[in-house]
Amino acid sequence: MIRLMIPIVFLFPLLACSVLMTRSEEALLREKEKNIYILKKDIDINDKKLKKGGEVRIVIATGREWVKVYAYPVRFDSLKAERYLILYLFEDEFMNKKFAADLFDEKLSAVVEEKNSAEHEKRRQLKKK
Repeated sequence: MIRLMIPIVFLFPLLACSVLMTRSEEALLREKEKNIYILKKDIDINDKKLKKGGEVRIVIATGREWVKVYAYPVRFDSLKAERYLILYLFEDEFMNKKFAADLFDEKLSAVVEEKNSAEHEKRRQLKKK
């Protein structure tokens, strides 16, 4: 009986840990990876650059306590491309340490915007002129 209790005692803290996001929220993030984005600012990491206005795809990685967003140029294959970390959010940045899609979208939109919405905005600006 004691042999059975020992593994449970060690597993309990792992089971009690909170998780930042649910599986359905992760699925929504995977949908964002299908889009093409336009960079709103230059990304410079170790003398390697992604230029503002460049077209990129994103890859979103999630952990129990964080969300990372990487970008890579559209012209490269996702498996061969060098990825650049463009956004890193910890659970402390979310209210009650639970994922909030609106906060994530706000932080992401400070770095990139969807290509279709960017083109729509340019067309709208040209019509005003």
